[in-house]
Amino acid sequence: QLKIILLNFGVTSNFPYADKRNGCLKLYVSLYDNIKKFYGEIGFFSKRKKEILKSITKINSSRLSKNDFIPFLNDYLRRKYRAEFISKNNFDRYNSLIKNYPRLIKIIDKKDKELIDWILKNRFYFDQLINVEKTKKLKNVYSIKVESKCHSFIANGFVNHNTEAKLMPISSELLQDIDKDTVKFTPNFDNS
Repeated sequence: QLKIILLNFGVTSNFPYADKRNGCLKLYVSLYDNIKKFYGEIGFFSKRKKEILKSITKINSSRLSKNDFIPFLNDYLRRKYRAEFISKNNFDRYNSLIKNYPRLIKIIDKKDKELIDWILKNRFYFDQLINVEKTKKLKNVYSIKVESKCHSFIANGFVNHNTEAKLMPISSELLQDIDKDTVKFTPNFDNS
């Protein structure tokens, strides 16, 4: 729960672990931007910890992060634009994207500028899935409709997408012979 609370402030952290000395659960907050956000918006109660945190925020932030990256952005830009500036620079880390932004927007089209602006504004944290497991028994799934251009929303730190879909007439034909217990049809939010 603490991870989600921190994430709501834009601070990413690792999985909690038990401190062997006292059994307390601990989280690591790493990456300069996370530490700076934690310092500016949350902080510590202890004067000693406040001073340590303050000194950390004064460290040079220009180093590239090893794990706060934007997947596929470099490949996309290099495939679409054959500009030397794009091929010689990296745009897969937030600090390098911000540093190179003024020159980059002179090269890319309006739609890609909007994409870059959206990525920078929302400062998404991309994390790699390690494992996907099937459940042993069926579970109820709910479709939540959110009014937005992309039909996406963030819940519990994950980007979600509206799952509703209108069945085309051909779909109904394909499904008419399927056992009624196999596919339980429920109309969408708008009864379509």
